Amino acid sequence: MMEGSAARRHPDVPGHDRIAFLDQALWKRLADAQDEPAYLQAWLSLQSRMIPGCRSMVVLFHEVEDALLVPVAAWPDASPPAESLSAAVDAAVASAAGAARRIDTDAGGESRFALALPVFLESRLDAVVALEVAGADKEGLPELMRRLQWGVAWLETLLWRRRAEQEAQQRERVEAAFDLLAPVLDARHLRDACDSLASELAARLNAVRVAVGLNRGGRLRVAALSHTAVADNRMQAMRLLAAAMHEALDQDATLMHPAPPGQVFSTLAHARLLEQSGSAAVVSVPLAWGDQRIGVILVELAERDRMDDHLLDTLEAVAASAAPVLDARRRSDRWLVGRGWDSLVDGAGALFGPRYLGKKLVAVLLAALVAYLSLATGQFRITSDALIEGSVQRTLAAPFDGYLAEASVRPGDIVSAGQVLAELDATDRQLELLHWLSMERQRQLEYERALAEGDRSAVAVAAAQAEQARAQADLAREQVRRSRLVAPFDAYVLSGDLSRSIGAAMSGGEPMLELAPLDAYRVVVRVDERDIGHLAEQQRGQLVLAALPEQALAFQVERITSVSEPGDGQNRFRVEGVLEDPEALQRLRPGMEGVAKVSVDERRLAWIWSYRIVDWFRLQLWRWWP
Repeated sequence: MMEGSAARRHPDVPGHDRIAFLDQALWKRLADAQDEPAYLQAWLSLQSRMIPGCRSMVVLFHEVEDALLVPVAAWPDASPPAESLSAAVDAAVASAAGAARRIDTDAGGESRFALALPVFLESRLDAVVALEVAGADKEGLPELMRRLQWGVAWLETLLWRRRAEQEAQQRERVEAAFDLLAPVLDARHLRDACDSLASELAARLNAVRVAVGLNRGGRLRVAALSHTAVADNRMQAMRLLAAAMHEALDQDATLMHPAPPGQVFSTLAHARLLEQSGSAAVVSVPLAWGDQRIGVILVELAERDRMDDHLLDTLEAVAASAAPVLDARRRSDRWLVGRGWDSLVDGAGALFGPRYLGKKLVAVLLAALVAYLSLATGQFRITSDALIEGSVQRTLAAPFDGYLAEASVRPGDIVSAGQVLAELDATDRQLELLHWLSMERQRQLEYERALAEGDRSAVAVAAAQAEQARAQADLAREQVRRSRLVAPFDAYVLSGDLSRSIGAAMSGGEPMLELAPLDAYRVVVRVDERDIGHLAEQQRGQLVLAALPEQALAFQVERITSVSEPGDGQNRFRVEGVLEDPEALQRLRPGMEGVAKVSVDERRLAWIWSYRIVDWFRLQLWRWWP
């Protein structure tokens, strides 16, 4: 394609063979390029020959970290990009597609255009190619853009290779960092972790010496030194190492000496260290974890050429990974008091530091809450479980030994006064009644006969026997009457399901039914022994039942028992109260349960919410105090 284009432009030029030979030389330069600048320069030379009227070209790479487009190669002769290309580049980046902009020229001058084409890899902007063409018209721009798109394939090949190399280097750095961290993670104490880090770095990097320094209260001390069992900070060499580390820590930057071009940080302490040690180069990398500066890793090298970007990236990756591990070991090695102090210092730093607005707002709200609780007062109330009981509970027992003949009610039924609830079989009692009635008549006849005969002794005996028969008959008659259990008042049946015991034998005095009146209830509150001292009679409270959660029932404490009832692992006292609202009695049933709150008096909210904890601490202190 390019040769045909050259033939159309120079059909009769004797130097055409020389141009074709030059194209072959450029292709060879492109294929044999050993580095990125040479590859880009050869590609620009070839691409400029494929686009008629090309005056200049530039390749800009997108730096992701800085979000900038940086010129990396230009044609001709690596000249800087013309300002006239900026509008086309901005338009191409904004539209994510090729863009063309006319360049203003003097009147009568040939037309000029600026073309720009963005290069995307996996939907990410990696580069932009921009060029200036002269002598082209608007209708010919699509053809020029197509030629540029064809040539960009070679640039994409370079970009893919560049990305693959970067990812490989990143993986290598991460793997190296994890390999170095393995023995550090295995160490249980801070000193062992520092020794492992220094020894592993010295072995992996083939360094002359590696030192790890830790920042303790603003003072940096050498914690580990490769090839050395114990790091004595009183030695002159250790002081020089600590000074160099302080230099990196104070400037919060990775320092190298001899300083590479572009490094603006001071390295006087590093220079003094090299003079004393005789090493060729030294690198210091801060150990940072969040806002904290844990310490510094210092590496001395025997060869200056080894201090390259790959080494620096590896050291920074190791420092970033090792910093949280060393900080965790440092905290775990401290005593409990020291850990508490660290937490206090961290909290104070977050509270009074320049950032952490959310934490400051939470602290202000907590302070306002504490002040409110300390000054405001509220109603102190004792809260406990409660239930409803009948104020009077009547038990109906079997009047004599017999068999149950009938049972018409069950627990939960409401009965009226005089209603028959159950009946025992009274056949034997009725026969006994007939027997004693006949005996009474017989004794009465004997009495009358003796009276007629005038036998005074027989009269007395017959009268006594008649009276005895009459008493026995009255007793049998009463037992027959009592064989029917009748409700003494309007009541609620609490217990006694006799429907399943028809025909069963009942013993005299055995409880059969338990009744509670419908209009007389009391509240029974089971108060914890820790709170019973706050209660007194005549105090008022409110009760909310599970069956009536929408209504709070007022009651008054009537009686506080002196005997506790164990239950649920606690001792509880029985406190009885009287309901004050007669209209609420109609909806109540014995056995209903809920939560009662008895009002004591007005106290500060802080005391109300904390007295249980304070009492518990007092009890524990008394238990353990000698």
